[in-house]
Amino acid sequence: MQSQLSKTFKGWLGEKQIAWLLNKLPSDKYKVINCILLRNRYSKCSITNIDSIIISEYGIFVIEIKNWHGTLFGDCFDEMWTLNNLELYNPLRQNYCHSQLIKQLFNLNNEVIPIIVFVNKIKLNLSIKDTDIVVTSDKLLDTITSFKTRLIDSEDLTKIVETIEESNINSFVSRIKHIIVVKKHIKQKQMINKY
Repeated sequence: MQSQLSKTFKGWLGEKQIAWLLNKLPSDKYKVINCILLRNRYSKCSITNIDSIIISEYGIFVIEIKNWHGTLFGDCFDEMWTLNNLELYNPLRQNYCHSQLIKQLFNLNNEVIPIIVFVNKIKLNLSIKDTDIVVTSDKLLDTITSFKTRLIDSEDLTKIVETIEESNINSFVSRIKHIIVVKKHIKQKQMINKY
């Protein structure tokens, strides 16, 4: 069984790889903010960690990054998905919560576009809705730049960027506390699902 430290490092490494990739987007059209920690009164954890947000006139892309290997099975409506016989929380559900927070913060709807990205080549056996966006890293930039309809004006873009940057919790202690609370929540869910 992989150690917790190894899993955490693997997740961090995947986030860094995607952050590097997202920096290839034209900076005059896309503002990339990575590793965002926001207060969330709607969450059991009270804080939400979003891997990456890309803000542009074409929408706000809320990115959940997974550095998973193997074969993944899941349905968009299932709470848990299966990766190599291991049950993991459905990342669509996870990112849905992140996207809802952004929608509520800025009173937006269709302008918020959730994307799940897998860092590595992974075999996906998923039953998802047409509106769900699940891609591997080699398709991420093309997916983002495929959105061409202007949805947000520049004045609102500036306010959104400023608000996210000002609201981002940069406290190391808060980030560690968040990880501990999430891990505890996941263990509770796994115990419930066993019975």
